[in-house]
Amino acid sequence: MASPLFGEFVGTFILILLGDGVVAGVLLKRSKGENAGWLVVTAGWGLAVFAGIVTAQASGSPDAHLNPAVTLGLVAGGRFALNRAPAYIIAQLLGGAAAALVVVTLLGVLVGGILSEYVPTEWLQRIVAAAFIIIGVLMLLGKL
Repeated sequence: MASPLFGEFVGTFILILLGDGVVAGVLLKRSKGENAGWLVVTAGWGLAVFAGIVTAQASGSPDAHLNPAVTLGLVAGGRFALNRAPAYIIAQLLGGAAAALVVVTLLGVLVGGILSEYVPTEWLQRIVAAAFIIIGVLMLLGKL
């Protein structure tokens, strides 16, 4: 299943999931990381970029652009083929949107959003954590 487009999707997904997650954790009221400060946010985003690049490369994208601006910049500089750019950009946008949806859904449940009345918080957290652990192990083993 390793392909450059899958790698861009998954890498961007991890980048946005971790980056938006750390910002939400620091800014949202009633979160465990509330008011942790800018240092936590910058360190979290730095690790998110690293994790996104490693994930993208492990998933089949040796380029690991993870951002439409990077892709367009490389096209403008003649370092990336124009005919490949639209597919990369679509994969990046879909990966970012999917990650944002996960963050909004999880934090909507965790900090008392409307879903918290219908979804058991602990189980949702455990399901998401288990999914990421399984995906990570499969990627390390080269099975995904």
